Amino acid sequence: MNAQKVRIFLFQCKDLPAADETGTSDIFLKVWNSDANEIKTHVVEENTSPIFMKALEFFIDFDDLDDAPPIIIEAYD
Repeated sequence: MNAQKVRIFLFQCKDLPAADETGTSDIFLKVWNSDANEIKTHVVEENTSPIFMKALEFFIDFDDLDDAPPIIIEAYD
């Protein structure tokens, strides 16, 4: 397998559920990838529709796009 550069663009989330008592959340995004390196964004405080405008790059081992592992993006408070 060959290591391929993967670039993802994170723009914004919209109308996320509030996790804090104030009716907002302190959101950051975490990207799961197959090499287990932790990739995450900055925290956007007190917001349920955060804007990130971030490009993230990392490498994943695969030869063909059909064999590529999933990329999972999760939102945390």
